[in-house]
Amino acid sequence: MCHQKKRFLIKIHQCYCYALGNTVSEIDFRITSDNCLVCTHASEYDEIRALGFKNIIYTLYAATEKEGDVQTLINFAKTHELLGFTYWYYWTPTYFAPFKNANISQYLHTVNNTTERNSYLQQGISAIYTDVVKN
Repeated sequence: MCHQKKRFLIKIHQCYCYALGNTVSEIDFRITSDNCLVCTHASEYDEIRALGFKNIIYTLYAATEKEGDVQTLINFAKTHELLGFTYWYYWTPTYFAPFKNANISQYLHTVNNTTERNSYLQQGISAIYTDVVKN
């Protein structure tokens, strides 16, 4: 009998993340339960946890309109262990205040302007994804 194993293909190219002034420019990446995995739909969460991954970020770029409902997401965060939500910077008018009020970590992508990055971090965004290390 052949047992099928589920595999997650993770492609990492050059990644820069600004969080509280720290730059991560090199990643020593090994698939372990300590790695952070991204789920793109709530339905993926339990399967990722069952595989032993503890650090999960729910990214909203592929969310359906129903999945992207603010209260639905806040309720999900209250009942599931998440590092937070990632979303496009231009969605901050929808998500920023409600997530901040619910004490949910937020990660924005992709912000390449230094002034904008600093402003988002000062407002309480947890981290910024960017394509630019220096401006």
